[in-house]
Amino acid sequence: MIFDLFSKRQKRLRGETFDVFTYDKLPQQLKVQIVYIIKEAIGTDVGYGYSGSNQVDQIYKFLHNSISREYGQFSLGQYNETDEDAILNFFLRTSETEKAIDIIELTFKYIDTVIRKNLLQYHYRER
Repeated sequence: MIFDLFSKRQKRLRGETFDVFTYDKLPQQLKVQIVYIIKEAIGTDVGYGYSGSNQVDQIYKFLHNSISREYGQFSLGQYNETDEDAILNFFLRTSETEKAIDIIELTFKYIDTVIRKNLLQYHYRER
C-alpha cells in the first residue's frame, strides 16, 4: 500500500501554487502534546490501550513500517528501539517539519478510521 503523504503532496505543489499556511517549524511543546494524544488513543507497548499489548504492538509496527517504507529506510530508530519508541522518537527528534506532519497525518488517520470504529469495544476492555 502506498500512502499519499503530506510531504509528497507538498513536493507536487511546490512552485505551482503558494500555500496560505507555512509549515516551517512545529514547536517541541506541540510535538510532546501530540505524543500524549497518540499514546492516549493507541496506548503503549506496556500493555494498556487498544485491545491490550499485542494489538498496541501491531499498531505501532504498522505505523513504523509504513513510514519507513515510504522513506526508503529499514527503520526510523535505533536497532534496539521498539516500534513505538522508533516512530515517536523520530517524530520528536526530526527537524523536518513535513516528515513530522507525515507522522501526525498517518497516525491520526489510523486513530480516526480504525480505533474510532472499535471505540466501544476498546472502552469495554478498558473497564
